Amino acid sequence: MANDKWFFNVVEEGLMNEDFNKKHPNYAGGRIEIWHRDYPYDIEEIRLLLPREMFNAVRDAVDLKDLDCFQIGDVRSEDLEVHANKLIKRYERQKSN
Repeated sequence: MANDKWFFNVVEEGLMNEDFNKKHPNYAGGRIEIWHRDYPYDIEEIRLLLPREMFNAVRDAVDLKDLDCFQIGDVRSEDLEVHANKLIKRYERQKSN
């Protein structure tokens, strides 16, 4: 849809803390990258450390889904829009030079 400016990319990362892995073998860690359609890089990231089942549920629910607005905790699309617009303008200026 034309209004869908945002999408998330859920990235799993290896957990390197062996003590944690021994105590919590069914956990997954990673991040939710927040992307704006008009910018070639992620705008923000939200770190995750969840039981694997929950991590997979989050990934299934939001990965690569188009959104027009969102809020996760204190991270809101309205707040990121100003930041994204500045990044997009700077990127477009650099591309044109």
